[in-house]
Amino acid sequence: KKLQQEKKLNELLDSEFKEEFVPVGLEEMVQIALLCTQFDPVDRPKMSEVLQMEERRVGKECRS
Repeated sequence: KKLQQEKKLNELLDSEFKEEFVPVGLEEMVQIALLCTQFDPVDRPKMSEVLQMEERRVGKECRS
């Protein structure tokens, strides 16, 4: 979360793949990951919801 707040998400990426990521897509991916790692399991999304979020995210990247 700290990297996200400091706008340093690119530090999460393997250097070999940095060119393949869309910055907006990366930020959305991190947001989804943060939702999935909530302390209280009740606050975490269902896997079907995660899949829907990922499908929307990837769909946006494909249209870009």
